[in-house]
Amino acid sequence: MLIKLRYLDLRVHTLKEIPAGLLPKLVHLQHLSFEVDNEKTSLKAEEMEPLKKLECFTGSFEDINELNKFISSMQQSKKNLIKYYLVVGSSFMTVERDKTVTIRGVQNWEGELIMHPIEIQELIILRCDYLRNLVDDNSSFKNAIDLRICSIWGCKGIECVVPLSSFASSSAHPFQSLEVLNLQWLPKLSALIMNDEGIGSATTSTLVPSATFSHLKKITIVNCSSMKTLLPNLQNLEDIHVVACIQLVEILGGETSEVEEKGSDALIKFLLPKLRVLSFSELPNLKSICSKSGVMVCDSLQLVHVLGGCNKLKRIPPFVPLVGNGQPFAYAPPSLTIKSWEEWWESLEWDDDRNFKNVLRFSPFGSF
Repeated sequence: MLIKLRYLDLRVHTLKEIPAGLLPKLVHLQHLSFEVDNEKTSLKAEEMEPLKKLECFTGSFEDINELNKFISSMQQSKKNLIKYYLVVGSSFMTVERDKTVTIRGVQNWEGELIMHPIEIQELIILRCDYLRNLVDDNSSFKNAIDLRICSIWGCKGIECVVPLSSFASSSAHPFQSLEVLNLQWLPKLSALIMNDEGIGSATTSTLVPSATFSHLKKITIVNCSSMKTLLPNLQNLEDIHVVACIQLVEILGGETSEVEEKGSDALIKFLLPKLRVLSFSELPNLKSICSKSGVMVCDSLQLVHVLGGCNKLKRIPPFVPLVGNGQPFAYAPPSLTIKSWEEWWESLEWDDDRNFKNVLRFSPFGSF
């Protein structure tokens, strides 16, 4: 009777095993789900290979090798799943997209993860300490052109998301379709993109090919203690959230050479026309939102949220309207509210134009 089964949902923690040889007999299955937190139901690719009619699948594999075998078999049969959640290790994360891969606790990644052929939309990497970055010369991550969400948590070795050298060997632009980037508990992460001249000599780079991160809408960075500055001019950004990055000095920063070439009196414009929310807290070394010679062009900005722990931040950067050539001072985006503690607000310095303070709308915590 089970041979004709089309729908099977086994998302239970109490399942102790999957009898060998059972799944290959269920050749009519279209929907198959297992509990991804149950290591006792980890799968081997050969058990899944006969399921040619499968359309929706949730399950975990024993290791990266088994996951790659499964993906390869799907390629060979020219069958793409409509919806899937594929896991190596186990996962506690809530997924937001229909096509998601989670890799957790893998310390020896032999071979590469094949992603583009299965049109992955969301990638989650947890506690993979061997990783230094996500894209190198041998990686297929750079081909994941449908990827929309990427979360990296608790990877102790990761230094950057993309090394600059990865652009030299390929015309592909990593993460060109990425919309959400979530980076948390990455103690060695110092930049999104790094000029990797060799181990121990890598430096942060803002000289980024324009397509990389060009569709990024939301970035969250939490407990990345080596991060000193973020990338400027990601023009589709809508939300920036930064928490507990103890070395962070600037949120938006330009190359030093760029500032020197333009001269000390020149303005550097940070173009963020879609930015709505800028939220940060527990940044004890933060001195500026953008470089002192910089102004922000962000007429859509609605909220600057300073929750606390940013005692060295003494300056709100000037704003320049998207249209108009006037001076940047005494202008603020019409929708902007700055929300923080009264004590911090009163400690701010206003350069040579105190009228700038008067055009900003401040809402202290505790007020309604």
